[in-house]
Amino acid sequence: MKIAAPTDLIGLKLTHAHYTCETLMLSFGNERQVSDRKGKLKSASDFELHVQCPHKFVDAAGLQAALQIIGIPAEVVDVAQDVGASWRIKFANGSYVVLLPDLGVGSDEQWRLFQPFRDLPHLIFENGNLRSSRRDT
Repeated sequence: MKIAAPTDLIGLKLTHAHYTCETLMLSFGNERQVSDRKGKLKSASDFELHVQCPHKFVDAAGLQAALQIIGIPAEVVDVAQDVGASWRIKFANGSYVVLLPDLGVGSDEQWRLFQPFRDLPHLIFENGNLRSSRRDT
């Protein structure tokens, strides 16, 4: 079974972005109809990235900005690991989001990349390391 990788996002469009509590929720790729555990129909994207660590949005000029600068839909043109454990997701309009995980001892889950409603492992960044995990969604 293939584990989702950050580079799987390249070429996909960011289709939804919002906050739920303090978690940044980013949806990428095509939407499809799925049934949840109760049999209710809902939409799900190809990939979800849930971000619980510090992060920042940067516009094409390199200035820190708000989520709205990305523009949706926005095509992902590059995903790369920056200095240390930070990751950068760059969009076609030149803007990008940088994930800035806490590397402290005992730090909780910082971010999770997965394919919702598919029986595939999740890629999780936790305690300064990447790991895979099976989890029902």
